Amino acid sequence: MAQFNLYDSLIDLSMIKSYCREKGSLCLYAKEEHFVQQGEVGKYLGVVESGYFKYQVITSSGKEAVVGFAFEGEIVVDF
Repeated sequence: MAQFNLYDSLIDLSMIKSYCREKGSLCLYAKEEHFVQQGEVGKYLGVVESGYFKYQVITSSGKEAVVGFAFEGEIVVDF
């Protein structure tokens, strides 16, 4: 299967992932629960340990749009 997020293989993020796993706390997010909301400044980053993470925005027309995903082993952060 092709890798979806190519940046994860182009940049060595292993130190950030290790830091999150060693110093962070495990959080479980339910479906539709927010990590950060549009218009807020993101304070956290993390690593997806199982499942996936969906990046979603509200467009100028008020509709929800999916703009990205993070899968197991990938970093979640507000870009």
